[in-house]
Amino acid sequence: EGIMEVLRLAKNALETCSCRRVTHSSSNPDTDGCYRCIRTYHMQYSAGSISRERGIELLTRLIKAGDQRLPQKELAAIKANSLFESMLEKKFVEALKSFVNKTHGTWEETIVQGSQGFRFSLPGAEYYWELQLQPQLGSAQGVSISCQPDFMLRCDNSKVKPIAIFTDGFEFHCHPVNRLADDFQKRRAVLKSGGYHVWNVTWKDLDPANADHVMVCHQPVADRHKQFASAAKGQGKIVPDPLKIVCNGFEQLLAFIQIAHVPGWTQLATSANAYYLQQLASKRTVGGSELKTALTAWHQTGQLPALQHMDGGQWVHNERTSLTSDLINYIKVDDAMTNRSHQSIMVARLGDSEAEVASTDFEERWRRFLACMNLYQFLSNFHFATGSEIASGLVDEIPFEASSGLSKEWAEVRDGVCSSLRHIAEELAASGLSESQIPQVEYYNENIDDDAFAEMAWPSCNPPVAVLAGDQESFLSRWQEDGWKVFTPDQLQAQGIAVLAECLGPAEDCDASEAWAIKNVRRVSLIAKRIESGLTETEEIELTSLQEMLESKLSEWDNGLIREISKLEDQVRGANDE
Repeated sequence: EGIMEVLRLAKNALETCSCRRVTHSSSNPDTDGCYRCIRTYHMQYSAGSISRERGIELLTRLIKAGDQRLPQKELAAIKANSLFESMLEKKFVEALKSFVNKTHGTWEETIVQGSQGFRFSLPGAEYYWELQLQPQLGSAQGVSISCQPDFMLRCDNSKVKPIAIFTDGFEFHCHPVNRLADDFQKRRAVLKSGGYHVWNVTWKDLDPANADHVMVCHQPVADRHKQFASAAKGQGKIVPDPLKIVCNGFEQLLAFIQIAHVPGWTQLATSANAYYLQQLASKRTVGGSELKTALTAWHQTGQLPALQHMDGGQWVHNERTSLTSDLINYIKVDDAMTNRSHQSIMVARLGDSEAEVASTDFEERWRRFLACMNLYQFLSNFHFATGSEIASGLVDEIPFEASSGLSKEWAEVRDGVCSSLRHIAEELAASGLSESQIPQVEYYNENIDDDAFAEMAWPSCNPPVAVLAGDQESFLSRWQEDGWKVFTPDQLQAQGIAVLAECLGPAEDCDASEAWAIKNVRRVSLIAKRIESGLTETEEIELTSLQEMLESKLSEWDNGLIREISKLEDQVRGANDE
């Protein structure tokens, strides 16, 4: 109670000071405080930041909150509040816990990274999540700008990156306190580290009344999401809830917790990004220099100059890719017409001047922007910044070449194939194939000819898959006779890479051991197939060695793979009998 009395006395001193009661004029202006009530000699260099009226306002709010406190007899009775640095953080945890309980999942308090946190899991899930409070990120974690997210959400599935969650209140991040530039710098640093996803959640996102509001795109694009997701599921692909991923930050996070499958998120984010670009590619094109000039002006001012359609223009753009004018995406016409959606570039600019953040509609605009950041972080060519960062030269100029976003392994594939297949390799990488589905480059098939090779090959698939190009296409029928499924560049250009991806099997989620098994089972099968023409000593040694390795490795694997081994053993015995 003593601290409450101090607050009341401080407020009274400010309210009753003579500097507040004197008559002010142009010759005797109000200094908003004096040395009797709030100013001190030692703070004279910060005089512009000292305000009597703001002090009265803050003290009034503190006293009001203090009057609503509930006395507790024991420290043990104070549980949740002591864990959180703000009411928003507490509300976030309560909302997340409520979601888990409604799904009949499990929730418990536990120790996470040496401090108190939470662990939960959803029904039927093979993994659990841990929620850490106020983690520290910096150079030790590969993050160039030190920061403290409100939460770190980790999954015990090693394929899922940890999620740095920032819960933002409008008053403390936009207006009257404007921290947007600092927020964006830190979140870019976390993303650029490559070790984390970044998630933004606001106070209003936690209101159940806002759960179904579409925040990211226009309704036709949301409807397109449903169609795309339905078709993808029909092909056996794993994709998140297509409606929830375009809603607010909290609903998006729940969708990720339920389907933490990054390739699926990338596919839907790419679909949303490319939908209108593909529609406009044959109707509204512009020249490269004209587009660059206009986008540079928009990047600096937030206003996009009018662009007129140009017959034969090389670029297509869409300034209404979101529900506000804060996001623009663009792509070369050739890439749009040939479904190379991963080549599109999306740039997001949020104006953060005092006039803008103080406007009545800015909070909704800001919430929509953060929801777009949540979804489009899964694109390899998404760039975001505030207007003040751009004006200060803290961010790069607008890019006009899409970065490949390729892993080292896929980059080696792209660089190793002929030029007519390089864009195919990039599209395969962007389609979400797993590491086990990365092809072998320049794969020779001695069953056909000493000089017969595939530009890309997946010999461990069943049937094995190959892509032939150039003079090698003359061997196409012989590859097919040898049991291979064969594609050519012209075929993939006409039909799209989906026909190829579908032949690579449902290996999106297989682990390294399963990938090893699939590959080596196929090798045994190929050797057994060749026994009919005579088994060489080298082949017999290789077959025996592989069988022993498989029997040891597969002892703990499912019955389906074990049955496959049994079939191969019977095939080998039959061939040996012959």
